[in-house]
Amino acid sequence: MKLRLFVGFLVFVFSVNAQVGVLTSVKGIPEISGMVRIQGKYWALNDGGNPAVLYQFDTINGNIIDSTKFSNASNIDWEELQANDSFVFIGDFGNNNGTRKDLRIFRFPIAHLGMQNVTVDTLSFLYKNQKTFDTDIFTIYDAEAMLASKDTIWLLSKSKADAKLRIYPLPAKPGNYSLKAIDSLDLNFWVCGVSKLNHSILLVGYQYNVTSGVLPWLATFDADFKSNLKQQPITLSLAKQLESAIYLNSTTYLLASEKSNGDEATVYAYKKPNSTNKNIAINTIKLFPNPSRKYIDISIGKKKNVELEITDSSGKWLKSIQLNAPNTRIDLHEFKSGIYYFQFNEKDPNSVWTSLILREKVVIE
Repeated sequence: MKLRLFVGFLVFVFSVNAQVGVLTSVKGIPEISGMVRIQGKYWALNDGGNPAVLYQFDTINGNIIDSTKFSNASNIDWEELQANDSFVFIGDFGNNNGTRKDLRIFRFPIAHLGMQNVTVDTLSFLYKNQKTFDTDIFTIYDAEAMLASKDTIWLLSKSKADAKLRIYPLPAKPGNYSLKAIDSLDLNFWVCGVSKLNHSILLVGYQYNVTSGVLPWLATFDADFKSNLKQQPITLSLAKQLESAIYLNSTTYLLASEKSNGDEATVYAYKKPNSTNKNIAINTIKLFPNPSRKYIDISIGKKKNVELEITDSSGKWLKSIQLNAPNTRIDLHEFKSGIYYFQFNEKDPNSVWTSLILREKVVIE
């Protein structure tokens, strides 16, 4: 069913056994239109008309921890934030009315995150089949989502005209490109954000009609952009326009919405239907004693590629430790008394993507 057929009709939301909870309200980023997790840190950007700045935020209190500013980038309509192993990509390609001729993606090295005078490279593009640039609020030449691999960017269309996800590849390097869709997928909503974990892709967005307003949706499917498509509306506390997502593991996502109805931009934690509360990793990763004074012993069993991130109670990142042995002792003398969070992430050795497998509250006396 095409999206425009929903306009003017009541949409009935079916119930699902999923858990959706507010993780935090993010202060200072009213319109989170893109977010990404890079080396254990969470970064987000504002929608168009806001300063050309990336913000690092904590997922506990929603505080801004750090920022990245640019010497040669402006924010016409920033819509997406992604990364591969080497570079960060900012999608300045929002095109709600189909009139833009300056569509572009900014690129800069991951190592420059947190700097205040970063120079970006630019990937400029137009849509090959777009012949006119007259105002059209139902244009098919609009996108708010992209994925990045080592060599390729995949631009994923929003397409208010028909809710058809059109897939446009382009090289992940500076240049001027003419994009042509290589495939498409019929959806029931407008796509605003995307995330990838191993061989699965997560899409988020919304449906709109004059009766019930904004209705958040999400979908998952395989990385071939075709197989095992599953899509559904989800229920949040208020009508929210979902704009971005981070795939944490096979059952849990972070979803971000814009500021609306007097609420700040909000990050939600979403657990897939029928998944259990306890992650199986809890049985394989152990840390003791807790509370502790001088040290903590950590056992990861037979797991590999596990990284420990330590943050304080405000969400400020303190330290990362690569765990290469079944048992590791962590010296705590450098930490003051207080509450800390030990987060264990498992990285896929064949990609940049990581999975959150356990997060534990630790008391240091």
